[in-house]
Amino acid sequence: MPPLSRPPDRPPPTERDHHPRNFATRLLLETGDGIKKLRGHVYPYGSAQLVPTYHPAAALRSGAPVVAEMRADFVRAKRLLPGAVGR
Repeated sequence: MPPLSRPPDRPPPTERDHHPRNFATRLLLETGDGIKKLRGHVYPYGSAQLVPTYHPAAALRSGAPVVAEMRADFVRAKRLLPGAVGR
């Protein structure tokens, strides 16, 4: 299989292009919004629902405030599961 090539009209990659932030959420939700804006909400995705949250490394770097936000995101996700109490 030949290697993938860049389209001719696309500029060369920058350092940031190699390490996109929030890649999965931006790809799935087709948005350029950052995780701080996206988290805290539930988004429809086909027959499923997405609950964006921070990468675990963010909790290690940022401490208690981010851990609390992540915990709230996980509670939100748990409530979406079939048979969950407190839906």
